[in-house]
Amino acid sequence: MNTHFHSYLNQKFTILDQTQWSLLKDDIDLNISEEQIQPLLGFNEKLLDATEFNNCYAPLVRLLDLQLNAFKIQRSITPNFLRKVAKIPPFIIGVTGSVSVGKSTFSRILKKVLEIYYPNFKIQILNTDGFIYPLQYLQQHDLLSRKGFPESYDEPYLLKVLSLIKSGKQAFAPVYNHITYDRDSNLLEIDSPDILILEGLNVLQVNGHETNLSSPIDFIDFAIYLDASSQLLEKWYIKRFKSFRNNSFKNEKSYFKKYADLTDEQAEEKAKTIWQLINAKNYVENVEPTKYRANLIITKGAKHEFIEFALK
Repeated sequence: MNTHFHSYLNQKFTILDQTQWSLLKDDIDLNISEEQIQPLLGFNEKLLDATEFNNCYAPLVRLLDLQLNAFKIQRSITPNFLRKVAKIPPFIIGVTGSVSVGKSTFSRILKKVLEIYYPNFKIQILNTDGFIYPLQYLQQHDLLSRKGFPESYDEPYLLKVLSLIKSGKQAFAPVYNHITYDRDSNLLEIDSPDILILEGLNVLQVNGHETNLSSPIDFIDFAIYLDASSQLLEKWYIKRFKSFRNNSFKNEKSYFKKYADLTDEQAEEKAKTIWQLINAKNYVENVEPTKYRANLIITKGAKHEFIEFALK
């Protein structure tokens, strides 16, 4: 059990607005150019101006730096007592939230700002989509309409990989291919990163036995939940679906090629149906309930800007 993380579970949140949050960056100034950030953005997201970007991410970097330093001290206590050299395991940041909330974009940007702040650190992203069972398995077990739900993940595989990573050992993780809607044939090598960003729908979900190493949350040292209203989440999903229709759906290998020729009206109706029957249901039943296990909840506004912060 990760007692360092679980000690936060019963603490209350401190609510901060944009101004209050921005004042907490102290002297940290993220000197990042538009050219560095633009390629990291998702279909629905626009570049924040330099001031707004710094006000959002600089306080987060400061907070994570404090957390990381405390983590290193805590993990050094026993080795120091035993007069041994401390081997610090990877610091794992969990990032979760609904489909379409922008988890992947946020994780990519967070990785970039942390790489700039820690130029000598190795930082990697692990997306749990790769641990969804292969498409053939989902079809054979009548789980295709439950894709993204807890039962669609090969959780023992995920826990095995996380255990290797946390132990400082080399691990290989499956990669999800959004074109084929299936696992890719390639594997992601994860070899002793200083920081790992673990991103996915199921990052803070538990199996009902929080005292055992039975869930991804047990490996996480700091957890971030990206939040938005259900209306915005649906709107962003529909917009993303229509963007894919004009881009990746046209790929000959795309699982969703059948949707490439839909009209705007047909695409919107299909996206709404998928959202309501699958993603909204999964969000209400399995994702949103994990919000209060996070250390930090970041609420996003209509332009994907950060509008509120809840911190334990």
